[in-house]
Amino acid sequence: MASAQASPGAPAPSSEIAFSARSWPETGVAECAVGESGAVREAARLLAAAERPVIIVDRMARTQAGMDRLVELAEALNAPVVDQTTRQNFPTTHYLCQSAQGAALVRQADVILGIEVTDFWGQLNQYVLADHGVASKVKAGVKTITLGSNEIFLKS
Repeated sequence: MASAQASPGAPAPSSEIAFSARSWPETGVAECAVGESGAVREAARLLAAAERPVIIVDRMARTQAGMDRLVELAEALNAPVVDQTTRQNFPTTHYLCQSAQGAALVRQADVILGIEVTDFWGQLNQYVLADHGVASKVKAGVKTITLGSNEIFLKS
């Protein structure tokens, strides 16, 4: 099969023009997002001091290594994990996988860590249709920590 070639002096085929006419910026290697160091220290302090910490995950684990780190964190805190199952984030046979008891655990928690939870507010609150209000699913004074990039997408 013969390929079409432009005659001398004629413009190049349009697909070549589209790529050669653009100036693509040089990009470096993407770095992981890092939280502000004071906020990270405060989150660690809250989690370490918690009597009833709960971890809620939604789209957290992207690799086996990510799942392994979540297991390490849950075990270090002895914190039950409520997996929203958008991804396989936590081993379902692990003793700290408590997704089925999620609502009760959230009600009793003193610190809740949400990692890549699409609707963290919805995990902690609910609409009440009868009076068009909002009811909290958590006890008063609960501390919440959210780690994720969802806010970036919502605000950009």
